[in-house]
Amino acid sequence: EKETDMKNYTTLAQFRMATMLASDYSRMPLMWTQQLSGVRGSFLQMERYHLEDTYFNEIWRSNYFDLVFLLHTIDRHAAELNAPVFRGMSKVLYALALGMFTDAFGDVPFSQVVRYYDGSGRPAYDTQQQIYTGIQTLLDEALDLFSQSGGGRLHPSPENDIFFKGSVDKWEKAARLIRLRYSLRLSHRSGDYSASLALIQAGGLFTSNEDNMAFYYADYSDVVNPWYAFDFQVGNARVGQKITEMLKATEDPRLGRFIRRNLQNEYLGAA
Repeated sequence: EKETDMKNYTTLAQFRMATMLASDYSRMPLMWTQQLSGVRGSFLQMERYHLEDTYFNEIWRSNYFDLVFLLHTIDRHAAELNAPVFRGMSKVLYALALGMFTDAFGDVPFSQVVRYYDGSGRPAYDTQQQIYTGIQTLLDEALDLFSQSGGGRLHPSPENDIFFKGSVDKWEKAARLIRLRYSLRLSHRSGDYSASLALIQAGGLFTSNEDNMAFYYADYSDVVNPWYAFDFQVGNARVGQKITEMLKATEDPRLGRFIRRNLQNEYLGAA
């Protein structure tokens, strides 16, 4: 039963990661960088910087109580089943989730996050520097686990592994690339790029688009892309005027891909 749960949870965790990336977690900062523009409802209020705590509740809940809780469960089951590849995958996804969340919120729970799940009280918030450092440790651990993948141990099937179809090599590349991303966060702050340069020189990173960590909603007829659902069913935000004018001014070839012409055959953004 634990093996079945671990495999199913691994698939679900990847789906939840993709869904979070396509949620308000992305739309809010895109609006404040003027790539999107809020036109009604809560997004119109956020467009005007009238923020309420409740606007962030769903993002927080989705990360900690849907995604991170699931990843901790996968890690625990995989440890009991001696399934190092599954443990490594859970650590890579946890590192990515933590990095995305601290990029957005700054200090967030990390070292005591288990308190959310064991009823022992609210976790303390770790500093962003502590989290970036912790991400390096998580990914080092993941790479060590991937190196233990032989000996007939459990491996994810293409059906269990949405992102990389069971390729340990691609998971290792992803771990190294994510480790480099957050090493650069520390380097930008300290001005010391030696650790980041060493990671680049060590290689083993992505070499083509074939290595991308991607979730293709078109492969699943019963799942709707959250971006599509928001744009065509909710519609509280539109592409912003600033990004539209920038694309037009530079004759960016992506203009027609990002924005549809209006009835007057013009590219216009909301403001």
